[in-house]
Amino acid sequence: MINIAGSPAASVSKLGDEFTESKDGLYGFVSTYTFLNNILVFMSIDFTLDELAIKYGSDKSSLAHNYCPFYEQYLPKNPKKLLEIGVKEGASIRMWKDWFPETQIFGLDLFEEFPIPDIEGVQFYKGNQVDHLLLEQLRKEDFDIIIDDGSHISRHQMMTFFGLFNGKQYFIEDLHCCDESEFYGEGLPYGFTAKKIFDGGIYGVDNKIVLINA
Repeated sequence: MINIAGSPAASVSKLGDEFTESKDGLYGFVSTYTFLNNILVFMSIDFTLDELAIKYGSDKSSLAHNYCPFYEQYLPKNPKKLLEIGVKEGASIRMWKDWFPETQIFGLDLFEEFPIPDIEGVQFYKGNQVDHLLLEQLRKEDFDIIIDDGSHISRHQMMTFFGLFNGKQYFIEDLHCCDESEFYGEGLPYGFTAKKIFDGGIYGVDNKIVLINA
């Protein structure tokens, strides 16, 4: 075990070029490091988005839907505001907070199944993603990134999109749900589901996720 400079209580073990921290659960690949008086000094730590997703248990990771490479390809570098619809226990919110440390993060959920997570610096809204009054309020924030990982119901996805879209980056996840269950299609003819109506968007991961922007 080697003490981390500036953090005597934490320790790391070296396995090739991979380091894991025993105190806070941090893990990843150290891109630049050096030893100073037998103390490991971190110059920088580069995590992929997928590594962060795995760390926090987000289903966007390669262990589940594998959306992270798509996001890494298309996300802007320095967004001011990000909204994710569908918070659940906050795994993806924690991931975004680490990935965009200077970005103001917002989350929207019914918060019926799980309580509002305690994540410092994140602003949460409790409500339905098709509540037109709530959408009107959120639209004023002028988000740089909006991610709909909410109900996955096609009608909800379209209503939320038209209530919030401002020409910037808008992602809709899990479009395949309308293929697998009538619950998500709600009687819509297939050609009018969210998966088909946004046919001009950029699709990824077997057409399970789409990016729409102006």
